[in-house]
Amino acid sequence: MLSLLGNISPEMKSLIGNTKDLRYMQFPSATPARTQFLNTEMNNITGNSFIEVYRKNDDLRRHVVSVREKKSAVKEILIYTNNNLNASFLYFNGNFDPEKVRQMAQNEDFQKIGKGLNSQMNMKNRNIDQNDVNQRQ
Repeated sequence: MLSLLGNISPEMKSLIGNTKDLRYMQFPSATPARTQFLNTEMNNITGNSFIEVYRKNDDLRRHVVSVREKKSAVKEILIYTNNNLNASFLYFNGNFDPEKVRQMAQNEDFQKIGKGLNSQMNMKNRNIDQNDVNQRQ
């Protein structure tokens, strides 16, 4: 996953180089109730302990970038994307330049990451599903 993310852009490659821990979760979000539930969970996770540096809302669709800072560095980045079909959480832990992170958020670099990961993971899931079908036959 690190190599996949690092190939998105030079900025992303730089960010990946400072990453100590990376986690990715994806959930189906096919109904309005499920979408609202996941959006509420994201708000609860980031509520008091993260600083929101970017948010784009379009009805129930969401793209949020939140950070946790310690002294003069960003230590954690949480990227949440919900497109009404899937919701994903991408978490980075490391030492990141706050200005670089804010610039990437404002330039929507993190949004590109979310879209790229969702499409890559959906392709992998389709391949796994197809392999499962082939094995059962």
